[in-house]
Amino acid sequence: MRWQLLRVLASSDRHVRELTDLVGRPQNLVSYDLGKLRSGGLVSARRSSADGRDAYYTVELDRLGELLAATGRAVHPGLRLAPTARAGPAPQPHLSTFAAQRFDYVITLCDKVREVCPDFPGHPGYVHWSIPDPAASGDDDRATLPAFRHVAEELDTRLTYLLAGIGVLPGRAA
Repeated sequence: MRWQLLRVLASSDRHVRELTDLVGRPQNLVSYDLGKLRSGGLVSARRSSADGRDAYYTVELDRLGELLAATGRAVHPGLRLAPTARAGPAPQPHLSTFAAQRFDYVITLCDKVREVCPDFPGHPGYVHWSIPDPAASGDDDRATLPAFRHVAEELDTRLTYLLAGIGVLPGRAA
């Protein structure tokens, strides 16, 4: 069941109610296994910024990759896994470029927006990443800059894995 939880969380942050539905197990078992995954550093949790009641669980993909690579090296020297270099930042197109297009994926970052996100035409894949608002971490630019940098790093990591998972980046396909 832990592998199943990791696979589900690899595509989107989820709360326990969603996880119980997706893996078809009772909440007490899901919570127990989430606790084991958290203690191993493979999963983390954040309180919802929408209402503070729900906790969103996230798989730590970089940590999982490091552990899988270490496992391969420990089993046999021929199983050395080398990380694929991440692509640089993409050029920033204007939003009007996409106005008439359908989307393959809709990614929400704010827990409040996730709760009210409309259905888009064409049934795109919906992905939620529960990321706290970096602007709420301080009163001025100096105080919030570290939080903005952390969010930028987290988005870079998550986008790299999302793109690899859908086959856009070579060498990291799911």
